[in-house]
Amino acid sequence: MSFRRLVEEWLKNREEELKVAVKRSRYGKKIEDTRIWPFEANTAYFIWRNAISKSGFDKRFQYNNGLRRFTRTCLESFQNKNGYSYSR
Repeated sequence: MSFRRLVEEWLKNREEELKVAVKRSRYGKKIEDTRIWPFEANTAYFIWRNAISKSGFDKRFQYNNGLRRFTRTCLESFQNKNGYSYSR
């Protein structure tokens, strides 16, 4: 499945997931969040570190700039087309 299709699938479920996240949040998450993935960068890094730990890879394996650049490039078309933003 292409990255674009994965994002489109996520956008179909995004509103419901955001409602759940708002209810669970201890930090005042807002339902009006326009980001595609409504969480902060430090949360993404935490998810990345957790995945690396569970995978058994060396803990020094880094979230690299290439991955960030690839993600940003793939999401540019969604920013204006769907009214979402990649970041705040």
